[in-house]
Amino acid sequence: MRVLFAPTGPIQEVSLSSGWEDDFIELANRFDDAVASGSSPAEEDQQLTEPKCRCFGGRIDQLTVTKDLGLDSRFGEVSVLLCPDCGQHWLRYFYEAEAFTASGRWYLGVVTPELLATVNVENAKSTLERLNWYLYGGSYYEGRSGRTSGEILLNP
Repeated sequence: MRVLFAPTGPIQEVSLSSGWEDDFIELANRFDDAVASGSSPAEEDQQLTEPKCRCFGGRIDQLTVTKDLGLDSRFGEVSVLLCPDCGQHWLRYFYEAEAFTASGRWYLGVVTPELLATVNVENAKSTLERLNWYLYGGSYYEGRSGRTSGEILLNP
């Protein structure tokens, strides 16, 4: 089942080509939540009850930058964004190797105020990697976006 709902997995590919990618993201989010029920107490502390807001469904175009943390040692741009509709804070990590075509990628994760207080430019990537899930997208993913978890690879 994880393969079916994985980013760039078979169901997402069909949803993108068929025009129901928003419905797929909502379904994949529900699947991820069901799988996450076996998470550790520390991970459960990071989970939020997702409001019915467009930002949780992958509609991130309305998010605004509230704090620019700068560049980390890997030259990733780190910032904090805010959804004006629901007030949710998001941690954004953007990476691009300018010498390589289609290497730009962004990652967005939901952060609580408590977690946000511990984030700095150098631990932002690892903070995202520890979340139960985060959104991804950019030219590296051929313009596709989705929801995933785990390690963020930065090789061009």
